[in-house]
Amino acid sequence: ATIVNVIREGRGIYDNIKKFIYYLLSCSLSEVIVGFVPILFGLPLPLTAIQILWMNLVTNGLPALALGVQPIEDDVMARKPRNPKEEILTIGLLKNMLFVGVLISIGTLYIFVSELSNPAKAGTMTFTTIVMFQLFHSFNTQSKKSLLNTGLNNKWLVAAFLFSIALQLAVIYIPFLQPVFNTVALEAGDLLKIFAISFLIVVFVEVRKFMSRRRAA
Repeated sequence: ATIVNVIREGRGIYDNIKKFIYYLLSCSLSEVIVGFVPILFGLPLPLTAIQILWMNLVTNGLPALALGVQPIEDDVMARKPRNPKEEILTIGLLKNMLFVGVLISIGTLYIFVSELSNPAKAGTMTFTTIVMFQLFHSFNTQSKKSLLNTGLNNKWLVAAFLFSIALQLAVIYIPFLQPVFNTVALEAGDLLKIFAISFLIVVFVEVRKFMSRRRAA
């Protein structure tokens, strides 16, 4: 019984390490694309250095740590033993990272380009959009299973998600923080647009998971 429990715990820890790495790298990839593509087209930089640092603190901090304590999945002991020579960054994981990174980048750059007539607002909306994309993506990373099946089973991740949103809203609406982070106050309609577009990452990943299950069946 002790050996079985140790194996179960070990598999759970290994799973969480992969989730942690997948989340961080897919988010970082989206930041690289969002920062690089506008340069190719002669557009202004969508994000400032301090915004990128803040983003990494908000999205790669608490949510990533919360994924490290994700509850062990029920079917972990039903899986075949993994090949000990298998790399953590498998081809499948790299494909998923690219898929997510490109999707986040497309949605974020769409917001940026659509608001370019007002540079200050465009910067704030772009900044907030990529943060929200990454925060919503943290729920995708909980499991290979559908979010509809697993639900929000990590209370630490939910708490990190809500706290990170509160921090992001603070740098938008607290007056003395606005000049520090180059932000302006957004209207309710702007926030609704940001939330609607960034939530699409959950929808697209759910569709991808569904298609993967169909192919495996």
